[in-house]
Amino acid sequence: MQGNIKIEIEDTAGPGIKLVRIIGELDVVSSVSFKETIGSYIDSGFINLIFDLENLRFIDSVGNLSLVNVYMKAKRAGGEINFFGINENIKEVLDVIGSAKIIHIYESFEKALLGFKK
Repeated sequence: MQGNIKIEIEDTAGPGIKLVRIIGELDVVSSVSFKETIGSYIDSGFINLIFDLENLRFIDSVGNLSLVNVYMKAKRAGGEINFFGINENIKEVLDVIGSAKIIHIYESFEKALLGFKK
């Protein structure tokens, strides 16, 4: 069954940076709740986020667009979203669609965190 997504948000990333774990499937069904949840965090002033996609099992084109949309929303608010933990299947989807050229993908949490200091 598609559309199952769990979003865990933690303060462990550092001052002013939230760690967002995305677990499950980001698709046409789950993208609405994903955009609402992350959008509300950005609207509340949490504009610097690190997305852990290690447990993201599936993404479709609508889910991909949702990632790009929240990334752009954070950028417009003066923030940043850095990504890590992307498996090869998800990376291939992001590459084919072209969003891997837009978002910032890092090899590890530590490197994603350091990406804010550039």
